[in-house]
Amino acid sequence: MDRAVAKQREGHPHVIKRKTPSGNSQHVGKIENGKEVEIIAENGDYSCVREVGDPSATGGWCKTYNLIPLTSRRRRSRSRGKMPRRVFDPANAAASSKGACQPMRVRLLHLSDTHGMHDQIEKRFPLQEADVLLHTGDLTNNGTWDQLRKVNEWFGKIRHRFKHIVVIAGNHDSSSASWCKRADVKKALTNATVLNHEVALDVFKDFGLQIYGSPWLASKGGTDPGGKGHLFHKIPSGIDVLMTHGPARHILDNISGHGKSFCPWGSSSDLNDAIVRAKPRVHLFGHLHEQRGVWQRDSSGRYIGGVEFKDHRGRAFPTKGPPPADWPCDVVSCNAMTSHPGKDHSKTHIAGSARLILAERATLGEPWRFVAA
Repeated sequence: MDRAVAKQREGHPHVIKRKTPSGNSQHVGKIENGKEVEIIAENGDYSCVREVGDPSATGGWCKTYNLIPLTSRRRRSRSRGKMPRRVFDPANAAASSKGACQPMRVRLLHLSDTHGMHDQIEKRFPLQEADVLLHTGDLTNNGTWDQLRKVNEWFGKIRHRFKHIVVIAGNHDSSSASWCKRADVKKALTNATVLNHEVALDVFKDFGLQIYGSPWLASKGGTDPGGKGHLFHKIPSGIDVLMTHGPARHILDNISGHGKSFCPWGSSSDLNDAIVRAKPRVHLFGHLHEQRGVWQRDSSGRYIGGVEFKDHRGRAFPTKGPPPADWPCDVVSCNAMTSHPGKDHSKTHIAGSARLILAERATLGEPWRFVAA
């Protein structure tokens, strides 16, 4: 993670500077004097940074700033050919790109594993009103251009209902296996923001909410997204919402039915390590249809919820249990929406609704609180 330190300078208080690969100093922005910060996103117009500190400290790791550059003016320089330094406006650190105050309440709608049946969703489960629609992969059955085109057309029809549509690829969209055609998801889905190991910067600008997407790697089989070559180490610390396609190990990852030994599948202990380090407040995924469900931390600190998927006898499918007590996420949602014919003995259909998650805060400076509605 790229880091910098805020230092007081005459005429330029609290300027964040860092060293470029060439050894030169480069302005990043302004923040409270003396704070070490992590640079989480830059696109030439914005620099998003986060304070580095004790995760247990109020206003420490959770503080983020959107640093917007002021219009720069060409000034005379003693050295010919040198361009003036770019200066950033700290007054806009907690405001959106349009200069308006960021909202105190954001509605997130989680979808996953629709497998080309997106147009069937609202025949049974109308999509709830929300600000951001989040899809955690397996939009298609085998990632063809035609399948992705149909998904994109659907996004185009519903995009007026959401401020942002954000997606990541699942293994059925991007696997290197022979059955998957691996069309370019990012090029195909022009009506959505496709995250490829990155923060949804436009969402951050509008809402001050950090959403990071870690898609399924083409090189990984369906059983384990971790191991050699995984990219979970790229997940930045202190994000609000983490989108992956598969679960963390032993959290909504069981594929064995009643009366059978617990059998984890499609999960990764490497993802556990990344979540413990990065401390996202929400983890969204899918992949395991028979583990569709949610864990929510209540006011006592205990997790409530469980698996919603029902087997062919109408019983909730078994799972290992809630996340450990010290798990950093307040909401853990597996929302693979299509059925599992092998487990519920039914023809494939949309079996569950999109999941609404509310993000709320009282002031701009405090961390978001998340509740699965």
